Amino acid sequence: MRHSFSIYFYLKRRKLQKDSKSTIMLRIIINNKAADISLKTSILQEHWDKQNRRVSDMNPEAHDINAYLDKVSSTLQHHYQQAQLEGKHLTASMLKQRFVATGSNPPPFWRYLTNR
Repeated sequence: MRHSFSIYFYLKRRKLQKDSKSTIMLRIIINNKAADISLKTSILQEHWDKQNRRVSDMNPEAHDINAYLDKVSSTLQHHYQQAQLEGKHLTASMLKQRFVATGSNPPPFWRYLTNR
């Protein structure tokens, strides 16, 4: 059985934080069913590159945040491929639960970056 699988990052623009920042979110889509996850970090909207779905170079922490986004993407792809190899049925919600259970917390330096 063929599955469609995609992940992408976006900003939660409707609900700004007190410091006018938007939370970076992750959306997992498998077979047209979606699951969203907050990545528990935020940036100013003008520092988000919509086209590339990454933090733009205008943000001083862009390299670190984008490296974290790459790690998240790679982890999700690994979980998805593993399930496919094992022949297991996987939904977006199941992948979200697996991702959250395996430690999706931002790296330790994150607290410092997001509280500036």
